[in-house]
Amino acid sequence: MLRIERIDPQSKAWQDFIVLCCEYFQRHWPTVYTNNSETKIQELISSDLKQRFRQGDRGFFIMYLNDEPVAIANAWLGKDDDIILNVAEFYVRDEYHRHGFGKALWRNVISWGQSLGAVLVELETDELKPANFFWKSLGLTVTHTAPRLRYSLTLVNK
Repeated sequence: MLRIERIDPQSKAWQDFIVLCCEYFQRHWPTVYTNNSETKIQELISSDLKQRFRQGDRGFFIMYLNDEPVAIANAWLGKDDDIILNVAEFYVRDEYHRHGFGKALWRNVISWGQSLGAVLVELETDELKPANFFWKSLGLTVTHTAPRLRYSLTLVNK
């Protein structure tokens, strides 16, 4: 059974979320936490995300297939003239790619953002990442190219 939960640092699923965050950083950003044990990396990530949660307007999401954690998302709301949903981390374990899990998680994150008034979603990624195909398949378009690709999607017309 597939389930998606929005969690916070007090949630039972917090440690599963941190483990997947650690996996994400080790696989896709290996230079961020160099010379640290996996336990230390998890402690650093947890501390950082708890601080961000206290700042407010943060959504942490975890997806389970049966009882196995398979995907996470970390999003936050930025307020300028409009409310913008920013996706900081979005990770689906490789063995669960191309089964609709990413799209299901995405819909959940978008729904959360829209419920809080977001009219635009933005995210950044590196140019050569395979995830670029995923973002384009969801209708996001590249709005900036340097130093990283920035994607954007209008959620609600003003």
